[in-house]
Amino acid sequence: MTEEREHWNSRVGFVMAAIGSAVGLGNVWRFPGVCAANGGGAFLIPYFVAIITLGIPLLIMEFGIGHMMVQAAPFSLKKMRRNSEWVGWFAILIATVITIYYVAIMAWCANYLVFSFIPAAAPGAAEGAQAAASQVPLWGSNPGDFFEAQYLQVSGGMFEFGGLRPWIVLGLAFTWLCIFLCIYKGVGVVGKVVMWTVPLPVLLLGVLFFSEIGREGAVLGIRQYLTPDFSKLWDPEVWRAAFGQVFFSLTLGFGVMIAYASFLKKKSDISNNALITTMANCGTSFFAGFVVFSTVGHLAFADKIALGEIKTTAFGLVFTTYPDAINRLGEWAPLFGGVFFLMLLLLGIDSAFSLTEGAASAIVEKTGRRHAHVTAFLCILCFVVGLLFCTNAGIHWVGWADHICNDIGLPLVMLLQCIIVGWLFGAHKLRDHINENSEIAIGRWWTFMIRVVCPLLIGFIFVATTVEDIQKKLKVEPPADPRWGPYIGQWVLLLSLIVISIILMLVGRKREEVTES
Repeated sequence: MTEEREHWNSRVGFVMAAIGSAVGLGNVWRFPGVCAANGGGAFLIPYFVAIITLGIPLLIMEFGIGHMMVQAAPFSLKKMRRNSEWVGWFAILIATVITIYYVAIMAWCANYLVFSFIPAAAPGAAEGAQAAASQVPLWGSNPGDFFEAQYLQVSGGMFEFGGLRPWIVLGLAFTWLCIFLCIYKGVGVVGKVVMWTVPLPVLLLGVLFFSEIGREGAVLGIRQYLTPDFSKLWDPEVWRAAFGQVFFSLTLGFGVMIAYASFLKKKSDISNNALITTMANCGTSFFAGFVVFSTVGHLAFADKIALGEIKTTAFGLVFTTYPDAINRLGEWAPLFGGVFFLMLLLLGIDSAFSLTEGAASAIVEKTGRRHAHVTAFLCILCFVVGLLFCTNAGIHWVGWADHICNDIGLPLVMLLQCIIVGWLFGAHKLRDHINENSEIAIGRWWTFMIRVVCPLLIGFIFVATTVEDIQKKLKVEPPADPRWGPYIGQWVLLLSLIVISIILMLVGRKREEVTES
């Protein structure tokens, strides 16, 4: 390439961008629910074990790869082993699929940000006047019904597409425009953007925490969140959930951290930056649990129902439970509704544009095209494909794609990376490079983790998830439908991404070899 490679404006800019990529929507709606469902406070034991044995070593590895090879994921892995470029493209493609539906979910958040300031009914009828006076937002007194029946208008199956939902299409276009504006000029602008988009949602999370902690029943929710059920520690599923959560939340296997680290200056810290990023991400997840469960506790107390009856995971938490809590704030409902969904939007935007930047950097290096043009192409393409998630069947496709990409695809990418670095390239070489540039030196223990421990743990996640999926299908008895079709389709998607990755590796190889020579 003729253009000189960009660099981060400062170490703080890089760390903030890495934190922004790691901290996303899953920190708010995934971690608290997973924690509560898997032993409460006891879940923190396998979670922190997973951070130490999997999260930190692998994040150091990805930072080290990018900094040492000074290229995006495909070409960094190619430098380590000639025919390993496809693994980098596989990571990029997995990340792109995830980005497409992730941005669709962000579009829902953008819509709900607007809905927070629209009264549930126009004044006129007595009921409408009462709703306007109480400042109940557009989702009304039954947020769950509004979300599924009115807003998404969920169809009966994956192939019952219905039509496009106009609100969601507008939200999708707005979100992709924001992503483009954040990254089209490269990491120099990203470093400035994250100075606002990373700390602001944490500040808003703090505002929500202090608004909820003093309400009746909040302590009951926090007690459920933290009270350990040590019997759960003997359940392998709890450990799988802990390792899976670390994978999901640290943006491992997406190619993003390799790309971000490739823009570091020659003398830049690796290991300490990885520790800071990991701790910031995990701390945000843990703090989000207090916010979520103080809200859950208050709702259970107010409605005189068991805590377990309140939805605490994924879409149920964000679009049903929290709007229900917001409704009870009277004239403050629009303000706190806006704060909550703005927080989610800001949490999501950093992760979304980091995933897009990882893909854009790889394509720029492959084609030599201008970064702005590649970014525009990616955003438009992903917007068009993302229209699938704007249909009445959209939520079905989100669940379908999320499982195979997050639970199967990402562990497979990281397993392959560990084999390449640990056994084909030599983990000791990467360790020496990291120690030359880091405040905290890593010892031979790290080499052992990358070569042995991490592959075994990742293999456990991969096998356990696959076996669990098959067992669930086999347990379904006629006349119920085991839905093998969608499951087979997931594996077809995964294998297709592998084939495309290999094709991308082979395309232009002769031209690249001539250029390199």
